[in-house]
Amino acid sequence: MGPATVCVLTDLRSSPLTEDADHVIVTPIEGVGGTVSLTAMVAATQAIIGELTDTETGRASGQVQQAWNDLDLMDDQA
Repeated sequence: MGPATVCVLTDLRSSPLTEDADHVIVTPIEGVGGTVSLTAMVAATQAIIGELTDTETGRASGQVQQAWNDLDLMDDQA
């Protein structure tokens, strides 16, 4: 097995994380009225995971949701 492929998903093209990345996806996080919106970031993540998921299972959406839950990336507070 060779070295890992490093992919970075960020809102800043100038992020220091991009220096060592093989692939970089930049998405906006600006929302309405100065609020933060993760819509584009979540959509990009779901698209990536969907492509990496075995398409024969037909469960990509559920696996994406499970991955988000496992990583505990979302703040559950309303």
